[in-house]
Amino acid sequence: MDEIIDAIIAKTEKSLSSLESTMYRSVLDHYIDNFQVDASGKIAFNDNSIAAISKLDSVLKKLDSKLADFTKTTLAGVNTIVDKSAKNLEKYNTENLDFKTANKERILKHASANVSANANLSKPLSDLKQRTIQLLSKPGGVSLSELRDMLKKESLDKGVASRQFSKWTQDLFYQYERASSNAMRKTLGFRFAIYQGGLIETSRPFCSSKNGKVFHEDEIMAWAKEDFSGKTDPYDPLTDLGGHRCRHRLGWVSDEVAFALRPELEAKYGKKAEPKIVEVEAYKNIKYLKEEFSKDQQNAYLKLAGVPEDFVGGAIVRSFQDD
Repeated sequence: MDEIIDAIIAKTEKSLSSLESTMYRSVLDHYIDNFQVDASGKIAFNDNSIAAISKLDSVLKKLDSKLADFTKTTLAGVNTIVDKSAKNLEKYNTENLDFKTANKERILKHASANVSANANLSKPLSDLKQRTIQLLSKPGGVSLSELRDMLKKESLDKGVASRQFSKWTQDLFYQYERASSNAMRKTLGFRFAIYQGGLIETSRPFCSSKNGKVFHEDEIMAWAKEDFSGKTDPYDPLTDLGGHRCRHRLGWVSDEVAFALRPELEAKYGKKAEPKIVEVEAYKNIKYLKEEFSKDQQNAYLKLAGVPEDFVGGAIVRSFQDD
């Protein structure tokens, strides 16, 4: 899933880059058409230039198509993630459970409203207005060349749109993956999940302490009481996990799998009937299994999944939740 989301994020970043290029050209053209330049080649900071800056929102129409492309790319990414989440559950006997279509419609409807509400350029344009006023008010004035350099720096080099959207989109994709998986696991009646995603150098202590471990849904919900760096506000453990820019996921599993990996859970939470595992191919790709669990746990897990013994050691938004 990480590779899929990384590819989706790369597409949204490409779309943002195109949006920023169009914004730079449109804002520059607006200023060139409306600013007055004195005999010394400096831009006159007067009522005329102030009026031109205040009318900068007029360039939004020129950005509509690029903004629509970004929105379309983002929603296509959510669609891909929902499909992949459903695919991950095909290892279970879901022949009589028509949960994919219904959940997908709900999630995409919510995502469409969410993206549409957040995908606007008012804040980036407001930032450019402020920077323009600061530049023009410098003692001695500034030239068109200096103005062009400032716009390039703010729009392209610093990524005026990327600063607004990149963090939001990364969190959004992972949140919808978690929301999608959570909706489907409820249909299956799953109560346990493995904290998946591995660790990197910048992993927070919250994630490091949970990575590769099995948790009951009650234990997961109790994370809301913990204080940790990066925690979102509001915070929903099922969709936010380790907070801002967290790349981890909850891999929902059957009672049998949970008890094999963490035996004490059976005594605490008891056993209940669940769908039988009928497809085990997905288990053969659980890279963290080899890294995070003992050999006995691996054997128990793979035996339940029906993987041959000789395979062992060779190698798986708050508002939406409230809908």
